[in-house]
Amino acid sequence: MKKMILVSYVLLASAILGGCGQEASTEKGTELTKAEDAADSVMDTAGKQAKEMANTASAIAESGVQKAQQLIDQAMQYINDGRLDLAEGAITQLESMEDSLPDSIKSQIENLKNLFAARQSSQDVSKAAESAQDLLPGQIK
Repeated sequence: MKKMILVSYVLLASAILGGCGQEASTEKGTELTKAEDAADSVMDTAGKQAKEMANTASAIAESGVQKAQQLIDQAMQYINDGRLDLAEGAITQLESMEDSLPDSIKSQIENLKNLFAARQSSQDVSKAAESAQDLLPGQIK
């Protein structure tokens, strides 16, 4: 009989301890699930923020391209009108933006610079010719 009571106590203690182990295991599983949910939430938030940042960067780049195109058009008009001082100011602004612009816009800026230089040289030659005419003797103005 003492053996049976002893075996009963051992079985009862095992059942109690085994039950506690299951609760701890269930609690660990619940904590792990909560941690995984929190990690997923953080990842979702980070993904959304990254997407928003990419959209913002894209919008900024697009507005930079639009601004550059406006300056190119404006400088071209100034060159055609012979207002080289204003064209030079627009080109200077474009040069400051050049690093952040796509290659297609950069090539337009280079073409604009070449046109500006040619027009400036042409204007310089015209002024030199006018000055030289003033120096010729016997010219009637």
